[in-house]
Amino acid sequence: GKSFHIFQASPPGTASVVVTNWLMGLFEPDQHYSFMVNQKGRPIRHRGEEVPADTTIVTQTHYLDLMKIYKRFHNDFDEVFFVVSSRGDSEEMRINPSVEVPAD
Repeated sequence: GKSFHIFQASPPGTASVVVTNWLMGLFEPDQHYSFMVNQKGRPIRHRGEEVPADTTIVTQTHYLDLMKIYKRFHNDFDEVFFVVSSRGDSEEMRINPSVEVPAD
């Protein structure tokens, strides 16, 4: 089968852990999700340890440069997906409008 990875990317304070837990429940219900830290090198941590991205299917992050994430990981998986959430009208709670799908 094809390998894939899902990055759940949302600004801090958007209650995105609910989305991450939902994704984990679908794909790896007995596993804890990984988190890409928003600091130099963007390490991925799982249960306090630095790990490779393929440790889990879902990685949560507050780092919102999706193209940089894609360029870093697209050779490691057959498919790289993003689930992005925003909340409210505050600029701090929203992602770059250029990657958002307009509401109908």
